[in-house]
Amino acid sequence: MTKKIPLHILLLGVLVSMFSIMVLAACQGPPGNPGLPGPPGLPGKAGLPGLQGEAGEPGNPGNPGAPGNAGKSGKPGLPGSPGTPGQPGKPGLTGPRGLQGTAGVSPDAAITVPGNTIYADTPSSVLGSGFEKFEPITLFLDLDNNLNPTKGVSLVIGTATASEGGAFHVKVSDFTSAAVFTPDTFRGKDNLGKQFAAAMRAGLAMSLVAQGADGTRVSTPVMVAEKAPAAAPAPTPPVDGTILVGSIASDGSFTSGAVAEGGTIRIIAGGFNAGELISLNMNGTKWQTLVADTSGAVTGDFTASTWSKAGEADLAAGGHLITINDTAGQAAVKAIILVTSK
Repeated sequence: MTKKIPLHILLLGVLVSMFSIMVLAACQGPPGNPGLPGPPGLPGKAGLPGLQGEAGEPGNPGNPGAPGNAGKSGKPGLPGSPGTPGQPGKPGLTGPRGLQGTAGVSPDAAITVPGNTIYADTPSSVLGSGFEKFEPITLFLDLDNNLNPTKGVSLVIGTATASEGGAFHVKVSDFTSAAVFTPDTFRGKDNLGKQFAAAMRAGLAMSLVAQGADGTRVSTPVMVAEKAPAAAPAPTPPVDGTILVGSIASDGSFTSGAVAEGGTIRIIAGGFNAGELISLNMNGTKWQTLVADTSGAVTGDFTASTWSKAGEADLAAGGHLITINDTAGQAAVKAIILVTSK
């Protein structure tokens, strides 16, 4: 336990010590020789760190060091998104004119032959369009695809001149006459004429070429036949026929438009062609076929039972429609027959 010393005792001690020092100093003799240095004392405890001084001025930059060795290449990065397309550049200068090429098929030109067949023994129409205004045109049949009327196996069949609108229509004919297949026609090569004639007779398709003097050219496939088919006969004009129906009594008298049940119906018709087949129809159903005589008329007597269907009774009492048609079905004449009760 520490005992606290009173302040007045401490002051007294200090004064006594000072007084003693003064007495000793007054009585001090001459100094003696310095004594030997004592051994070093033990190191004191480390003091507290001082406060940080102010920062000094920055030093001058040092000299740059030598460049280091290049590092290894890194892995390629992912491709970036495509950039926005740039504005189109200004058009370049026109290049020098190229060499003249061979004439091509004109895209706007066309030729046609009705039915795609040319008959050698009759005039055939050839129509074209898309040519130059008033352009001279040569038409020729090309067998070996030379597309040139002066080379290969070809036969000029006509000429034409395009209209102001570039179209033409010409009729060509007389391909098989003796004057066509001559050596002169095929430039002194008679075998080519024979080859062309053989191809025509074999029914081979050929190219009909229209070659314009201004460079227009077009072709179309055609068949060439030696003879045109026989013309179809003109249709028989409708016949303005007439009909009379009725019955004949026992005394020979004729009653128009009526017949007794089970009696005989007389039909008289005319205005048809001689020898023509005439169809008789009752109530819309065909029953009999007659042949017109030399004057174009038909006459027939039929009992009422003749008109009934198999297994049915005679024509019932009442009105019935009789119709006559010619072979072409064009002349239809009608009449009503009244069947009366017995």
